[in-house]
Amino acid sequence: MRHVPISACTGSAVFSFPDDPDVVRLRDRLLSVMSEAQEGTIVPLHLGECILNASCHAAVLGPVLEGVATGRFSGRYLVVHDPAGQNDWDADAALRKVSAHGRAKLVCVWETGDESPRLIGDVDPGVDETYRYVLTSETSGQPATTRGLAEMFNLKIQAASNRMTRAATLGVIRPSAEASGTDRAYLAVR
Repeated sequence: MRHVPISACTGSAVFSFPDDPDVVRLRDRLLSVMSEAQEGTIVPLHLGECILNASCHAAVLGPVLEGVATGRFSGRYLVVHDPAGQNDWDADAALRKVSAHGRAKLVCVWETGDESPRLIGDVDPGVDETYRYVLTSETSGQPATTRGLAEMFNLKIQAASNRMTRAATLGVIRPSAEASGTDRAYLAVR
């Protein structure tokens, strides 16, 4: 797995306008990296001490996550690192709003300094449960498989497969390189 980290800014800054040149540059850089990245690349966006309001998150994260969800950036993943924990509320609101008016559900893996990763945006309970299952399985050293998901949540195998496919399409889980066959294993994007 290849990682291509991007920093939102140096130092601390507050961004309130989506047409701010720094916000536009960040969006364009993210889109460029996602377009040019090889399949199997995770792009960690480090917010550092930057604070973006909801409209800026919509401008930066919206096009990238739409590209992931619609298959334009298939096999490439975005993870936001927000160590100060000051951006999640605005980002969540922005992604929900863009999802409501856009072509795809937008979901993002979000990490703060002291918590395990979680999902923000237009997250339905099935995707959230699937992500948690894969994350927990990976942490405990067990493979996260469709069969395991079906057993954990008492689902039919087809329903579990649909959940895994949906979470993978949204870019929050990815197929394990070691897995093959009909009961493929998955890893959490983080």
